[in-house]
Amino acid sequence: MARRAVYWAQRWVDEFPAPFALHRYKMAVEFQKRHADDFVPTQRELFNKVGKFRAIKYAARRDGQLIYPSEKDPRIKDNRGMFCSMFVVLCYQVAGLEKMVVAAPIEMRVSDKKMKKDDMKKYKKRCGESVNKTDLLNFEIYLSHLTEVDPYKLDEKNPKGAKKVRGLEYTPSLEYWNGATSNVEGCNWPNLITRGMMVDSKIIMPMGLLASLVDDNEAWSVEGFLKEKTVYSEAREEKYNRMMGQQTRIGQQFPHK
Repeated sequence: MARRAVYWAQRWVDEFPAPFALHRYKMAVEFQKRHADDFVPTQRELFNKVGKFRAIKYAARRDGQLIYPSEKDPRIKDNRGMFCSMFVVLCYQVAGLEKMVVAAPIEMRVSDKKMKKDDMKKYKKRCGESVNKTDLLNFEIYLSHLTEVDPYKLDEKNPKGAKKVRGLEYTPSLEYWNGATSNVEGCNWPNLITRGMMVDSKIIMPMGLLASLVDDNEAWSVEGFLKEKTVYSEAREEKYNRMMGQQTRIGQQFPHK
C-alpha cells in the first residue's frame, strides 16, 4: 500500500496539482482543538459515517483531477483544493481502495455534493438491484451530512458548493464501488487501508493523524521523528524551479477571477 500511495502522490503532484485550501485547513485546525480529548474515536465515527464515502469518491477520481478546477465556489475564499495531511491520507486511502473502486472515466464528474433527488433516481434506475440497500441508506445519510449547515459543529457555515458545469455528466461515488466483491458496510476496512487511516481526510491534521496511527499498533509503529535533513536534499535553485513550475500549472488550472 505504501508503494502505491507514493505512486499516486507523485502522479497527482506532477499531472494534477491542486491549490492549497486555506479555508479547509483552518477548519481542520479548529476541529482538532475542539476534540483534543476524544480525537481518535471521533475520527473513527466520522470515517464510518462520511469518511469512507469521501475516500471512495477520490478513489473514483484517481485517474484525473482530484479537485475539479472549473467548480470553484466564488463565495468561499480558499475552499477549493487540499492541505498537506489531507493529501497524505488520500494517497493511502486511494492506494488501499484501488481493487474495490473502479476509476471513473476522465470525462465523468464524480461529485456527491451535487447529487440531487433526480440524480439519485437515475442512479438507482441505472444500477437496479446491484445496489446494496444498506450501502444506499448509509450513502444517503452521508449526502445529508454534505448539505448540513454546520456538519462538524465548528460554528462555520457549510458552503453549498458551486453549481454543475453545463454539458458535463455527474455521477455519485457509490456507483464506482465494486459491489460484486463486497458491500461498503460489510467489507474489512482495516484490511484495506489499515485502521490508522480510517479518518475523515477533510479534517485531519498531522498530529491527529499520528494519534490515529499510534492507536493502530498492529499496522503502524513509531520509528521516531525527523530531526535532520535526509541524505538527499534538493539544491535551492532546483527546488525553486520545481515549486514555481507547479504553481504555474496550478494557476493555469485554477485561474483567479
